[in-house]
Amino acid sequence: MEDAADPQSYHLLGIAEGMSHKAVAPESVPVFKEDLTAATTIAAALPDLLVLALFAIVAFMAAHLAFARLDLA
Repeated sequence: MEDAADPQSYHLLGIAEGMSHKAVAPESVPVFKEDLTAATTIAAALPDLLVLALFAIVAFMAAHLAFARLDLA
């Protein structure tokens, strides 16, 4: 945002000559936080695991039904 507010900047990201040379206040930089505890990770993965378990149960039931209908004699 500081580069966009500088009229002397060419606004070329990644090129030192094209970027702003104005000082940036540390308070203006956002602080990012990430919660990587086991509880939040499991809570986020739980719906996917339940769908995977449902698909496994349906596949097992279909295989069992196909085997039960098989005539071996």
